[in-house]
Order: sequence, then C-alpha cells, then structure tokens
Amino acid sequence: MSTLTICLIIFGCLFGLLLLWILIGTITFFVSLKKGCFAGKIINGEFQKKLELYNIDYSWWDKVKTEKIVVRSGKEKLSGVILRRNSNKVAICVHGIFGFYKDMSPQAKFLYEQDYNILAIDLRSHGETTGKYVSMGFFEKDDIIAWTIKAKEIFGASAKIVLLGISMGATTVILASGENLPENVKCVVADSGYKDAYNQLEYVCKKKLHIPPFLVLPVANVCCKIFAKFDLKRVKPIEAVRKTNLPILFIHGSQDRFVPCHMSKDMFAVSDKSKCELFITEGAGHVQSYAKNKEKYQQKLLSFLDKWINE
Repeated sequence: MSTLTICLIIFGCLFGLLLLWILIGTITFFVSLKKGCFAGKIINGEFQKKLELYNIDYSWWDKVKTEKIVVRSGKEKLSGVILRRNSNKVAICVHGIFGFYKDMSPQAKFLYEQDYNILAIDLRSHGETTGKYVSMGFFEKDDIIAWTIKAKEIFGASAKIVLLGISMGATTVILASGENLPENVKCVVADSGYKDAYNQLEYVCKKKLHIPPFLVLPVANVCCKIFAKFDLKRVKPIEAVRKTNLPILFIHGSQDRFVPCHMSKDMFAVSDKSKCELFITEGAGHVQSYAKNKEKYQQKLLSFLDKWINE
C-alpha cells in the first residue's frame, strides 16, 4: 500500500470523525433546546409522574380566580396568569426548564395565602409563550424585565415585587437581578439555580449522560450561536450576583443530583452577605426543598420577605 493511499485513508477517517462530531453536537442542540424537543418531552414526562415529590398540585389553579395576561418582549409573545389580592405585594413566579406556570403551585399558593398578588408566567419557548429555542436564561432574563415593567403598570407605582424562580427559573431571575430593573423589584428568591450554563451542561453530560462534554458541547454551543443567537458561555448568573444590589435568598437541596448544591453555595460566596442568605435543605433533591421541609421553607421565605417586602 502506497504512502499516498495510507495518507488518504487516515485523512478520510479523521474527516469522518469530524463529521460525526459535528453531527452529534448538532443533534444534541436540537433535541435539547428546541421548543417541544425530545429531551424536554422525556424529562417533563418523568416529572409529571412524580408531582407529589415536589408538592405540586395543578388543581389548585382551578380553585382560584386567574386572569390571563400577554406581554410582548421583542418579537415574542409572553403568556402568564394573575391572581389578585388587595395589597401592593407582588410575587413573579418563574418555573424551570421544560415546565410551565402551574409548576409553581407550592410557592404561589403559599404566597397567595400571605396576601401576595401572584404573576405566574410561562418562560419563552414554554407553555403558551412563543419562541423557538430555550436559551438557558440568556434571553429569558429580558422577558423577566418585561414582566416587572408590566407588573408595575398593573399593580401601581407602590408595588413591591419579589422575583421567585426554581431551577432554570431561579437562574433566570438571578440573571435579571443584574440588569436595570424597576425600583419596585425589592428582592429575589432563587431555588436550585445553576451558576453557569456551560458548567451546568458539562455536569449533566458527565453525571447524567455519562459522556465526555467535549463530544457534544463545543458543537452544540456553535449551534446555539447560529440558530438561537446566544452563547452558552455568556450565561453566567454568578456574575450577575457579583454586581446586583438586590437581596437574594438562595435555596438548594443538599442531595440535588441535577443542579449540584455547590452552585448556590458558590453564588452565595460572592454575594453581598449583608443582604443575601443561603438556605440548604438536608436530604432534598432537585427543587424538592419545599416538599421535603415545607415548614422550614415557609419560615425562611417569610423571614426573608419580611425584611425586604414588608419593611
């Protein structure tokens, strides 16, 4: 076999591996971050089977009077519901990835009982909100800003707003806290948020999918830039924590195997300790803190809100 033939075979193999690498990364992007994607259906399907683990009761929303509301954010049409109370306290409740507004029933119900107006939203590319791709908080944070402006318009200049999110919703409200929000936003509650989107997906690849991150993430991120117009490496809530002036209550389960607990600890470590707090629920998995220790969760939440909303 000639040297040229050997070189052509080697080149062909390398080129084939390169194409395979690109193909795997591209498929990963479309099955993971496109609206209605395969991964979303699988994860949400499993989630729906275990609602009791999260103390979620969808039927509660049918027992209270809700008003549907739509807001524009750029070219996207954002969907949400309002539950009104005769007060100036407002909680904007933000669900996690592949979920929808009704997933926030535990926190929404509790705060509604504490006389909070509730604005529960569907993130872009979720529920009834438009959008083609999930951006892990990058564009979603802009939608939160739009919702805070709308909340001020609806509930008046005296409204006092808390942003409360779980999982990706927690990350999104943290990211929004580093932006120019209305002065009505008084504090943030972030339950099980990740500190860095790229780092979070590396963790999922290693611990959940058992594949080396380099096999999928570099190409998947290129797809994010080309198709969804964002860079995973720029989704860094921990940087928003460094610059925000808002108080943040970080909540996390010690046994979280989806978003590791250290991510909230790391964000708290760089936060303003005079304003921010950390609440770790021993033995709780991902976004299971409320269900695992409801009484302590409620006490901690109310104590934090008393400082910044009821001051």
